[in-house]
Amino acid sequence: MGDAGADTFTWLKGDTEAGKVAKDYIVDFSKSEGDKLDLSDLLDSDGSKSESSLKSLLSVFQDSEGVHLQVKESSAAPVTQEIVLMNHTFDSLTGGSGTTANQVIDFMLQNNMLDINK
Repeated sequence: MGDAGADTFTWLKGDTEAGKVAKDYIVDFSKSEGDKLDLSDLLDSDGSKSESSLKSLLSVFQDSEGVHLQVKESSAAPVTQEIVLMNHTFDSLTGGSGTTANQVIDFMLQNNMLDINK
């Protein structure tokens, strides 16, 4: 859990374990406070991947818990990290209506809520 003000939640290469899904819950993620998810080291530790290839490693869905961001470390790998933004929906994250999963990822990248490449 972060404090008031801008929080950066960071995942590093080596934080995940092959064959297991690590699941983290963030209860106070806030766009208005400038919060950010930093997956850049986990996904692109050497800075060699394009944003497009990195986006293909992410998927997102929403349920009664909130918005779930799932992360694979390579295209052939299973999901190894799941981040749950508690008490959010696609629309509450983007401020939109009828927001799709792809729009959520793009919105988070464009609004500095998600960092995926070095």
